[in-house]
Amino acid sequence: MHAGTLVREVRRGLVLAPRNTACMLVGIVIGIAAVTTIVAMGQGARSKVLDRMKRFGFGPNVIYIGAGGGRRFRARPRKTTTLTFDDVQGLWDLPNVRLVAPYQRERRIRLIARRQNVVTRVEGVTPLWLITRGWKMAQGRFLTNEDLRARRKVVVLGTTPARKLFGATDPLGKLVRIKNVPFRVVGLFEEHGVSEGGYDPDDRSMVPLTTSASVLLHRTHLDSIRLLIDDVTRQAETVAAVRMLLRSNHALAEAVDDDFRIVTPEALLRWITESGRTLTIMLVLIATVALLVSGVVIANIMLVAVQERRSEIGLKRSLGATRRNIMAQFLAEAGVVGLLGGLGGCALGYGVAHLVAAFMGYPPLLSLKVVAVALAFAVTTGIVAGMHPARVAARLDPVEALR
Repeated sequence: MHAGTLVREVRRGLVLAPRNTACMLVGIVIGIAAVTTIVAMGQGARSKVLDRMKRFGFGPNVIYIGAGGGRRFRARPRKTTTLTFDDVQGLWDLPNVRLVAPYQRERRIRLIARRQNVVTRVEGVTPLWLITRGWKMAQGRFLTNEDLRARRKVVVLGTTPARKLFGATDPLGKLVRIKNVPFRVVGLFEEHGVSEGGYDPDDRSMVPLTTSASVLLHRTHLDSIRLLIDDVTRQAETVAAVRMLLRSNHALAEAVDDDFRIVTPEALLRWITESGRTLTIMLVLIATVALLVSGVVIANIMLVAVQERRSEIGLKRSLGATRRNIMAQFLAEAGVVGLLGGLGGCALGYGVAHLVAAFMGYPPLLSLKVVAVALAFAVTTGIVAGMHPARVAARLDPVEALR
């Protein structure tokens, strides 16, 4: 049978039995739609996380150390004193560590400038903070080593407190009172904007770490330490060295849990993936069941179609069609049903992913590779399901079929 003839016969067979065709399509569409929704939402979430990590300077060469033990991503107790300046010095001496940026923070401190005031985060950092986070200055300068050594009372403002305190006025050189201590504004960060989740990275003010420790917060312990490493392939080795150093510094017995948390980009992505594992498993099961059911439906409907088209099959056989021609036609019909169902499922799944993602705050992503795999899977399901009916049709005796 020529290709053109096969195409005409397949189209005729599907068009003349619209109900059978629609019933066969439904299962494929639902199964592929479920898979497409899972993948589109998963890739969209992963892209959003990677973008946010990059935006906040949490690249593949970063290791984050937080004060306090317990679960990595759970908020720590307010008073945690496990990280110290001695830890910072020890981390500088480790191999593969390029930069060490210690950090102190107070979540709500009131800043006053003349008659205006604002409550914001005040953070004590070193000049290396700017490098490890990848932020840029809009005006003025960032903190310097001389600011650290002299414990200068200088501050770099985010755009949110700067706008509330000074409006459209240039804040550089102006005085701001923090805990009734006058600080001079020396710089202004570039604006980053509020995230989809409502987090405002611009709502912060930076002062020298030595100044925050001695003048504002009156404490020597740290909230976190951020490391930049040279060789990403040695990240696991570096994490092990960091853990060993900190446990030694903190005199922790072997049976005692860490009193700090180490977070890497891979660990963060793994945690996010595991958080959505239940939903993913449920959707995968739905997709699998839908595709299995669709396979059974296709097989049964095509068996019924074989009986309904006995005279057609007998006539074709009597006019010279071989068993291979009959089998090829029925397999092609099953394959076309799978292809159409796959295309409809991809479109439906992508639309559902868009609706769900609209509430979750990130766009779904669907690569051509995933679409190709989904279509191949749908076509394979159709062909496998149509294998038995095609054999039954091909083995019909033409004389018996024409009676």
